[in-house]
Amino acid sequence: MSKRLKLSDLAKVVAQKAATSASKGVVISEGSETTSGKRALDDGSKGKQVAQSPEPKKARIDTGASRAPAKPPVASGAGSSAHRTLGEALGPQASVMASAATATAEKILAGVILPADKEMVDKLTFDQVVTKFIHAIGQGVILGSSLAVRSRDFAESALNQKAVAESAEMEMVRAQNRAIEMEGALAEEQAKGKKLAEDADARNKVIAKLEARISELEKSQSLTQGRIIAAFKESDDFLEAVRGSASSYFGDGFDFCKRQLAHQYPDLGVDLEDVEMDHEFLAKEEAEAEQRAAEEGAAGAEGVGEAI
Repeated sequence: MSKRLKLSDLAKVVAQKAATSASKGVVISEGSETTSGKRALDDGSKGKQVAQSPEPKKARIDTGASRAPAKPPVASGAGSSAHRTLGEALGPQASVMASAATATAEKILAGVILPADKEMVDKLTFDQVVTKFIHAIGQGVILGSSLAVRSRDFAESALNQKAVAESAEMEMVRAQNRAIEMEGALAEEQAKGKKLAEDADARNKVIAKLEARISELEKSQSLTQGRIIAAFKESDDFLEAVRGSASSYFGDGFDFCKRQLAHQYPDLGVDLEDVEMDHEFLAKEEAEAEQRAAEEGAAGAEGVGEAI
């Protein structure tokens, strides 16, 4: 029947195995040592000697294949004796290492095994406890690996998101800079347009003033011209000019009429001595009259030929 194990004993056994593997093949055998030799007890009242107890045989370790698996000692004395034997064999440094390994194993087991499961663990054999412990460690390693992979993926995703966020932030900053530049350019254009509008208004005002001045000058000029004309008409020079122009006009016309009559009707005997004659004009008129007469004669001859 398998013995029940305690958590402290299991930790000590794990520490012993770790120290044994570190000691490079050093084998430590345990045995129940008792005090050898004969002890004589004097009984002062009776004067008799007590019989000596026989020397017990040392426990032997079976090196062959046993039916049941090796079980750790239940009593805490065995563990302490093993620590003493290990310390004597390897020295104080190995003893310190064994103590540290024992404390570490106890901490690991205390962290892995829940307090509610300690009673169930006490009922298990050493092999079952070690198997469950190794299984729990394997599950922990698998869980840790999965968590590490997920943590790495999460870190990569976080880095990618950070890069995307930084890129978006840079684009936003560039867009803001472009917007600021556009606002500055728009403000400059608005200022230029406002200045041009002000200049146009000023020019329009100047033009309006000039137009008003021109209209005033035209009015004053027309008034002045009217006054000058009226004054000239009232002067003697105007009267003399009118008389000279009328006499010259009518005189030239009367002379022309007299020349026409003398030319057309020479039998009338028109006196042309007091008329100033333009000989070039008369020669031109005579040439035109001869040309007209020749054309009329030619036209008449053609008409007679056609009739014949």
